[in-house]
Amino acid sequence: MELPDSVKAIGEQVEHQRETGGGEIRPTPELFEAYDVFAAELAQIFTQPWLAVDHASRLAADGDFVRADYYFNPVVAGFRDTGGAGWRGSPWHADIASKDEKKLAYLRELKATGEALFERLKGVVK
Repeated sequence: MELPDSVKAIGEQVEHQRETGGGEIRPTPELFEAYDVFAAELAQIFTQPWLAVDHASRLAADGDFVRADYYFNPVVAGFRDTGGAGWRGSPWHADIASKDEKKLAYLRELKATGEALFERLKGVVK
């Protein structure tokens, strides 16, 4: 789904602020009211696969913090969908996944990706 213009505009403002170090970010009213914005959120944010592996990072300073969560769907990488397996019985539970070399390699790659993305985030958040 293509992002709505009001969402793209916010992205451009954030990018401009990051590049120049100034400028105020002002969302248009459509950002909070338009159907296409909520449809994009539903399609790209709220609809998550049953199986997701995540990497979370937190940047804190003087009582403020930002947390970044990156979710990955192992099915896309060729792993079997485990459906609604509970955490203890999930093949992705640390006790089980640690015995599978293919899963370990995948998890190490995700960790490296999450760390690289977080380094980029730290460059933007000041």
